[in-house]
Amino acid sequence: MQIRGKNTFSGQEICAYTFRLLFGIRRCALKSTRQSLNKTGPGPRRHGNTGRKPKHALVFTDVERVVQFICNYAEEYGIPQPAAPSGGDDTEPIYLHSGTTKMNIYKLYKASCQEAGVRFVEKSSSQSIWSACIPHI
Repeated sequence: MQIRGKNTFSGQEICAYTFRLLFGIRRCALKSTRQSLNKTGPGPRRHGNTGRKPKHALVFTDVERVVQFICNYAEEYGIPQPAAPSGGDDTEPIYLHSGTTKMNIYKLYKASCQEAGVRFVEKSSSQSIWSACIPHI
């Protein structure tokens, strides 16, 4: 059953144009509100993608793969400091060669993922993962 909408303001029935003008809403917003009311009844409206994850969302295995690659690279090419610096952190820092940049390591990571045929994360995500998970390298 479809409910016909009546636009009222201060107890008086007004046209849809005046209603939209008074409340500052567009025609499509009023239309979608009416459709939602007819479809689900009164209550909060829900977005159509509620509960769905985007296809580009990071998965734990993606993060794990980035961390593992950087740790393996640091183990092979890094120079560990003999003791942890004084402070609250017990992890010894590992220094990479001064000519090595995060961009170079990302390019190596991307090439290895493409060679293996697995999904890789983009540069900004890999740098965020590096800073959050393994800041000691």
